[in-house]
Amino acid sequence: MLQVFCSVGLSLAPTQADAGEQVIDRALVLPRKGTPGRVLVSADPVAGRLVLGTWRTPAPGEKWGVVDGSEQAWEEVPARDGAITHGALRDGYALWQVDSPEDRVALLDASSHSGVFVNGVPRAGDPYSTGAFVFPVELKKGKNELLFSCGRGRVAAKLVVPKAPLLLHLRDCTLPDAVEGEDLSSSGAAVVINASPRILKGNVLRVEVAGSKAAEVQVPDLPPCSTKKVIFPIAVPAQGKAGAVSVRLSLHSAAGSAVMDQGEVSLRTVGRHAARKITFQSQIDGSLQYFGLVPPLEGDDLRRNSFPADRLQRRNLTGRHPLVLTLHGAAVEGIGQAEAYAPKKDALIVAPTNRRPFGFDWEDWGRLDAIEVLDFVLERYNVDPQRVMVTGHSMGGHGAWSLGSLFPDRFAAVAPSAGWISFLTYAGGRAVEGEDGVSKILRRAASASDTMGFAPNLLSRPVYVLHGDADDNVPVTQARTMREWLGKMHADFSYYERKGAGHWWGNECVDWKPMFEMFERAKLPRDEERTTVDFVTPDPGVSAECGWLRIEQQERIREISEAHFQIDRAAKSFKGTTSNVAALVLRAAGIPAEESLAVSIEIDGQKLAKTPPSARGEVFLVRREGRWSIGAIDRQRERYSRCTGPFKEAFRNGVVLIYGTKGSAEENAWSYARARFDAETFWVRGNGSVQLASDVSYVAEEDHLSANVILYGNRDTNSAFERFGVDKAVDLRRGALHVGGVQRQGEDLAVLCVRRRDPSGALIGIVGGTGLVGMRLTGRVPYFVSGLHLPDLLVLTPEVLTKGTAGIAAAGFFGNDWSVERGEVAWR
Repeated sequence: MLQVFCSVGLSLAPTQADAGEQVIDRALVLPRKGTPGRVLVSADPVAGRLVLGTWRTPAPGEKWGVVDGSEQAWEEVPARDGAITHGALRDGYALWQVDSPEDRVALLDASSHSGVFVNGVPRAGDPYSTGAFVFPVELKKGKNELLFSCGRGRVAAKLVVPKAPLLLHLRDCTLPDAVEGEDLSSSGAAVVINASPRILKGNVLRVEVAGSKAAEVQVPDLPPCSTKKVIFPIAVPAQGKAGAVSVRLSLHSAAGSAVMDQGEVSLRTVGRHAARKITFQSQIDGSLQYFGLVPPLEGDDLRRNSFPADRLQRRNLTGRHPLVLTLHGAAVEGIGQAEAYAPKKDALIVAPTNRRPFGFDWEDWGRLDAIEVLDFVLERYNVDPQRVMVTGHSMGGHGAWSLGSLFPDRFAAVAPSAGWISFLTYAGGRAVEGEDGVSKILRRAASASDTMGFAPNLLSRPVYVLHGDADDNVPVTQARTMREWLGKMHADFSYYERKGAGHWWGNECVDWKPMFEMFERAKLPRDEERTTVDFVTPDPGVSAECGWLRIEQQERIREISEAHFQIDRAAKSFKGTTSNVAALVLRAAGIPAEESLAVSIEIDGQKLAKTPPSARGEVFLVRREGRWSIGAIDRQRERYSRCTGPFKEAFRNGVVLIYGTKGSAEENAWSYARARFDAETFWVRGNGSVQLASDVSYVAEEDHLSANVILYGNRDTNSAFERFGVDKAVDLRRGALHVGGVQRQGEDLAVLCVRRRDPSGALIGIVGGTGLVGMRLTGRVPYFVSGLHLPDLLVLTPEVLTKGTAGIAAAGFFGNDWSVERGEVAWR
């Protein structure tokens, strides 16, 4: 268990006030009537007042709107033990008013809320009541208002006086484990807080471990009242026995200067065959993540001597050990999932984290985390890529269904336990209703969450389903639905329903012997052994390839695409059919390379001229005007599997958040606050550590030259629009929006959009509006919530404040050339 010692002096739960603390003592509460389930945007008259700039402090007993047919009034509620508990807070607001003797920065230590407005400025929340997060907030002299958005029936909060402008926060460290008898050379990460209203630069984090040389790392520039999870090296000499290793951290304003703050964390030392945490730096945002690993009992040859240089080399890897990728359930840590398994003779057990115990339901960045961990392990450990299985429990069972269906050539077997199928069958998902163009676009955007849409990919590999028939969390009907569907057509499908068992029936419900017996015989064919490929994908940007076939473009973005092909190696030919495919690649795997090699291709009934493959053995095919031809897409200008939307895809690939400084004081303040809120939210939900920069200060270091960027504001308020060459297909300015040939005027339009960053292949996300109302309106879309999907373009008007999703003005996908004209954009 991680032990934390922190000099900042923050307790894990806001209770009795210490000196210099203000603990919530009473609050005004108000229920709201939002749309039940996960929806892209819900009506909310309270948030509407903040968006429109009409907010005023309510009085006790004042009526604000109708809920369930009756008028609702603000009710004053006293706190108990530093928390407000009330039925209204199962879906409602709590307003805490705080007096401050002066303008100052305080540390907000709160939990059980999804977010908070501090004097109208949005800050992230702690929706799962972890008690792990603290945010520096600016208070003004006199009356301050903290408006908490709540969904768990309570909120706890206190304000703490910071002891220094620069602080360590050690409740949320990411740390590796040491292994008995082995030197440890790894990395950890800890949160640094800028508790001042100015940028702090030139600070140093010093790391000391007994028996090792001290190390120092530069703390990135910290914008005002912000946090940053900083990576630091950890070197630990081999420990003789299991126990704890103390790591001392100290913050300095410059190398060798006086200590500003300090604290200690403890690393576990575990036995040779015990589950352990291994850290790695994520390519999504540069943050430090970890995964749990249980090594095999016979694992002296576990490490590879060299790493593959590219994707093709990774596909051609060989190895000895099988690997079981196991996905945890909600509220479970990755290391806890790993510890549920006994060590196996030959197989590695690997447990990614989903970025957090709740994370992203193994979709969005949770899915990326799982695949990133898998690639990391394949590249560094002596694993056989043809013998990788995926399993998981509860939410992780859903992850097994989803990943196992999306990636048919990554997993030799799929085995969900107590898993739910999709957001449409469980977990509060709601399909967008309506047959208008906008509704259809929004439904297509969510296709990557509809497991049944790509479930045919399961038919090529063994599947084992476990479930308890008395499960009161995930109904057994989820498993029975899949049993009925798979049982009709699957040749290697096993099902076990435990009589009388609930949701969790001990480690056996994941470490299940018959399931592992099935794993022992499961093996994918190598590409040169495959004679057929049958592949279904909702989006090449999510899942592009199976064996020797890769889909690069779709004709209709985010509709299901299919490809069914055979290869005849003796005849050096391919034959197949496609649906909703605009470009694909076939690789002549297993056909001997010859100087005069040419392959014949028949696709969708059309015979193409014999074609020599590329140096990598690939043939590129494109479909234009209903006809196929040999030819590559323009990767410097077009969509392809590694450079595509939709909007949420911009928050990856080393993403940098860039706020504008060229607008009015209010516009600039919104831009910075919104970028900071997104960085905080990604920290809370995804253990993220995203770089924040202004449009004038950002300098693209070598490793950021091809990074994705998110621009906040519009072309008149953020100079990065011009700097990064944002095209004018979507021209967002103060007072006007142009999308292709459509023009809209006014200062109340919100825009969420993704464009291509030419010619690097990176993406540009746009979060902005035509004015302050439009800018604030972007906050009504919770795009870091899993199961909520956006297309390439979303335009909102204030109608969403009263109509919810029905008030969305436009939605669309751009064409494969990123144009509006060749895409599909629907307006209401």
